Amino acid sequence: MFEIMMRFGAHVSLADFVHYSIHSFRIFVACALMAANVPRHTIKRLLRWRGDLSLEIYARLNDTEWAAHVQQIYTARVDSTIAG
Repeated sequence: MFEIMMRFGAHVSLADFVHYSIHSFRIFVACALMAANVPRHTIKRLLRWRGDLSLEIYARLNDTEWAAHVQQIYTARVDSTIAG
């Protein structure tokens, strides 16, 4: 099923198919679900992950989302202080 999905759904050539695995597909699904703002507990349930560690390792932010968060640093107002 995985090969059929990748070959005919994602149009991955037979020569390129050696670069893909069920594991890489699960990573893609985790990243896609995170990008779609699916709740973390739902992502874990869909991918049958029991703990948070797999989600933390494999579900990555898109570069544009990462950049948007970093960009917010420049306009963030920080007024907290720490006394010595």
